[in-house]
Amino acid sequence: MTTIPDFPVDCPDACPYCGQEPGVDYEAQEVEAGVAYSCTACHSIVYFVPKDPETVDLSRRFAFEEDVTAGRLAQGCGHALSDEEFMADAIKKNLIPAGLKAYFKIMQRWGIGEEEALVLLGYDHRPDVTEIGIDPLKRISHTLGIYHALHIRLSRESANSWIKKPNTAELFKGRPALELLKTGTLGFESVRIYLAETL
Repeated sequence: MTTIPDFPVDCPDACPYCGQEPGVDYEAQEVEAGVAYSCTACHSIVYFVPKDPETVDLSRRFAFEEDVTAGRLAQGCGHALSDEEFMADAIKKNLIPAGLKAYFKIMQRWGIGEEEALVLLGYDHRPDVTEIGIDPLKRISHTLGIYHALHIRLSRESANSWIKKPNTAELFKGRPALELLKTGTLGFESVRIYLAETL
């Protein structure tokens, strides 16, 4: 059993996702890859201490590489926003370009080709930012959230292969999570919720 370390001195004073200032009230949770510190207000993971920095794909604070805007977009569907508010907020803060770029990077890391990635997003061509509506935006957001959850909890290799592996959980009925993503936006949401509640 890993001993959960003291509150990191360089953990941010305010949550980069919701702006709340939980300070030392961050919740620490031991996961497979290390210890995650989450905001008590929105439950976003804002800091991570890996057990083995050499094998963990996320040893920094935010959800996807250095792109904080993609991380913020990943949290959007978790907030109490209407579809209209979520879309307006993403446009106002210019989150869609970063989110779209991150989506295709994640699909590539999962071993999913561009043609299949486009179908999952709901397109037969690579869309311009102006073409992104609420359903594709939600799928992008959930993809970022799924990626975030997997890389917080699993090693890099396990996290990147998980989406294509058969899963015996009741939700998947022996099929890979990818098959559920193919059913549409609700499929993306179901996978994200499953990861939030079980892993």
